Amino acid sequence: RRTSMIVGVFVFDLFVAGFFLAFRRVANRERRAEERFRETIINSMAILAEHRDKGTGAHIQRTKAYVKLLLERSGSDALYPRKDLPLIWQSAALHDIGKVGVPDAILLKPGSLTREEFEIVRQHPSIGGDVLGRTQELLGKDSFVVYAREITECHHEKWDGSGYPRGLKGESIPLLARIMAIADVYDA
Repeated sequence: RRTSMIVGVFVFDLFVAGFFLAFRRVANRERRAEERFRETIINSMAILAEHRDKGTGAHIQRTKAYVKLLLERSGSDALYPRKDLPLIWQSAALHDIGKVGVPDAILLKPGSLTREEFEIVRQHPSIGGDVLGRTQELLGKDSFVVYAREITECHHEKWDGSGYPRGLKGESIPLLARIMAIADVYDA
């Protein structure tokens, strides 16, 4: 009788362990699928941007790499959850997504921009922030979208307050946007 009870407990434990492993396997598969989906969306946007402006696609890949390097080398990566670091690097690829709202005649203009044209270009962080804000409304507090929006909206702000679109100054500029700004200017 005692042996059958031990065998029963053992079988039950095996069942629970098997169920747990199966659940974990499914959860890992879903997580990987979500990561692949996110990467596919980002790469699709980069390809779309590259078709519109040949220099943009390569710029996106380089600045993404610079953001990763700056985060790691500056120690700023310690300020964010380790699991979020790949999300931050990936979200950096969307920093200029608002340029989809800038007419080709201005975006691809070979010469200098007029003051009016430059004012239109200056709207791209707000346009990108609006797009990502709407995405955030659909997805909730998805870390990727939160980081992407922060970077996109504020990557043209300047420490002295002379940047755009909001004229943020100093530490009121989100850290990730400051890092993105360095990567963006370095690559320009």
